[in-house]
Amino acid sequence: MEASIDALRARFPNQIVVGFEELWDPRPDSEPNVDLGPPGSSLQDVLARIHTANPNYKIDLLPGNLVHIYPAHGTADPPRSSTSA
Repeated sequence: MEASIDALRARFPNQIVVGFEELWDPRPDSEPNVDLGPPGSSLQDVLARIHTANPNYKIDLLPGNLVHIYPAHGTADPPRSSTSA
């Protein structure tokens, strides 16, 4: 997903703010290339393409061009370990 976010920021520099809640999974050895579509694509179209390529995440476009990316299921928080005293 980081490659998608980097490409998104490069496509729309100084136009968006990204809030990213990463899944608590091991990172892959390499990120796949993400096709954001033609250079003239709208932000909404680009976000839809990113979501299609990364279905484990939901993407919301909030007012002020805040892009909120978060896990589609569950949470990014690490599992809590229970300790007894």
